[in-house]
Amino acid sequence: MKKLIFTMLAFALIVVAKANPIGEEVDLSELYFDQNGNWVIELSYLNLHSGFFPFDSIWIKTTSGISTVKQIRSYDSNYILLITNDSLSSNLTINPVKDSIQLIHSYMNYKYTDALLIYGGLPGSTVLTPRSGQSIAEHLFHYEMGQYRRYSLDKSPTIGAVNDTTGMCGTLRGHIYDQNGHLFTETKGYFFNEYFHLYPRSDGSYSIRVLANRNTFSTMYYNYPTADTKDIRMTPIDVILRPDSVVTADIHLLNLINGVDPVKATAETVWKLSPNPLSGTTLNYTISLPVKSSDCRVNLINLSGQRLTQFSLIDNQGSLEIPPSVENGTYLFELVVNGKTTCTSKMTLSR
Repeated sequence: MKKLIFTMLAFALIVVAKANPIGEEVDLSELYFDQNGNWVIELSYLNLHSGFFPFDSIWIKTTSGISTVKQIRSYDSNYILLITNDSLSSNLTINPVKDSIQLIHSYMNYKYTDALLIYGGLPGSTVLTPRSGQSIAEHLFHYEMGQYRRYSLDKSPTIGAVNDTTGMCGTLRGHIYDQNGHLFTETKGYFFNEYFHLYPRSDGSYSIRVLANRNTFSTMYYNYPTADTKDIRMTPIDVILRPDSVVTADIHLLNLINGVDPVKATAETVWKLSPNPLSGTTLNYTISLPVKSSDCRVNLINLSGQRLTQFSLIDNQGSLEIPPSVENGTYLFELVVNGKTTCTSKMTLSR
C-alpha cells in the first residue's frame, strides 16, 4: 500500500511538472568583476524548503559559450551560491564591457530558462557597463500588478549577501502636467508602474528614486481613492541614471485632468451652467479645472456650427452675459482650454 501511494505521488509530481512548470527557482542576483576582469556570479535560490531541491543541473550561458555548475548544492544559509570559473565544468568567458548571461536549470529531465541579464549596450539591454568597484545587481520590485525583476548598476556590491537597493538608485525629478498643460496638483492619488511609485506634490512637482540604468516608459497606472485604477498614457520618457545621479524629466500626461477620470470628463464633471433653460441674459458657471493657470474660453455656437461670440474666463466661478442679439433657441456652449475643446454643453434660450 505504501509503495502504491509513493508511486501515485511520484506520478502526480511528474504530471504537475509537465503541465505547470516550476518556473524560475534560481536567479542570477549579482555579477561582479575585479580589477583584472575576473568575474564572480552570485546565484540566489528561490522557494527552497526542507527536503525539496528543484534542480538536477544548472548551466550558465554567455555569448562565448555554455558551462555546467559543478556543485549546485553548496549554497549558504541565505540560499546563495557564488560561482567563478573554478565552479564550472569548463572555463567560461564573460565580457566586462558588454555581454548577455542566461541561466538554465533542469528538473526531472526538463530544462527551464531562468534569469537573463544583458548589459553594456547589446540589443535589449537597459543596464550600463559597470565601472570599477561597481556590480550589476538584481532587484525584485513588488507592485499592484505583480512582481517585476530588474537589474541595475550597484556602487555598493553585496556579493555573498542578500541584495538591497543601497547604491543602486539615482533620482528622477521634475514636474507633472495634465493633458491640458496644467501642473498636476492632485495629491489624493498616486501613479505606479514596474519602475516606481510616484506621489505628486501639491505644487505639481515630483521626486523619486529609480534604479540606476536606462529607464524608458510611456504608460503608468493611476490609483485614486474614489475610483478604479486607470491606465495613463504619457509622452515617452527615456533617461539614463547612474548611482546617486540626479536627472530632471517633466512628465506630460495625455489622458488625465487633475484627478478627473478621463472617461468621465464630460460636461457634467468639468463644469456646471445654470439656469437651463435661460430666461434672462445672465448665465452662471462653475468650472472644476484650474482656470487661472490656463487660457480658458467659452464659445457660443449655433446648431449650424457658427460661432456667435466668445467669452474669456479668469475665475472658476462667474457669469456670462449673453448678447441681446442672440435669439431664442438651442445653442452649444463649448469650453476651450489652451486651444483644446474640453467639453460642450447644450443650452436653451427662452427669453
